[in-house]
Amino acid sequence: MSDFTGLVAVVTGGASGLGLATARVLAGRGAQVACLDIAPGSLPEPLVGFACDVTDDDAVDRAIESVVEPALRVA
Repeated sequence: MSDFTGLVAVVTGGASGLGLATARVLAGRGAQVACLDIAPGSLPEPLVGFACDVTDDDAVDRAIESVVEPALRVA
């Protein structure tokens, strides 16, 4: 199933548990997935980890900018 092809998804807590399971489902459906987590560690491809404490607004802004920036260069 590829109903998310061409889309980018951001999953908080994406390095473990329900967040990782959600990230895997989204990637399996074609999305490019950015996982925000305090300790993203090494994630299986094609998931991409970004260190981010979601209780810190500035950290979230920086992480989202990092996710969006490559897409803006391609567009």
